[in-house]
Amino acid sequence: AIFTTILNGQGTEAQKNVVSANVALAYQTVHPSSNLPETFNEAMKVLSGSSCAQKLEQIIKLQA
Repeated sequence: AIFTTILNGQGTEAQKNVVSANVALAYQTVHPSSNLPETFNEAMKVLSGSSCAQKLEQIIKLQA
């Protein structure tokens, strides 16, 4: 329930910060030259909307 809440842009600020930090660190692992603060900010922007939940739904439908 928390996972989908965050993906729908309705998580608490702390939850969004944790997810964004994890995304930024994972991205930097694959792209070492990336700028961590910029990547974090981009992740926060994405979590502000509902696009994450929509993308997850599309992936789930492809798996079915």
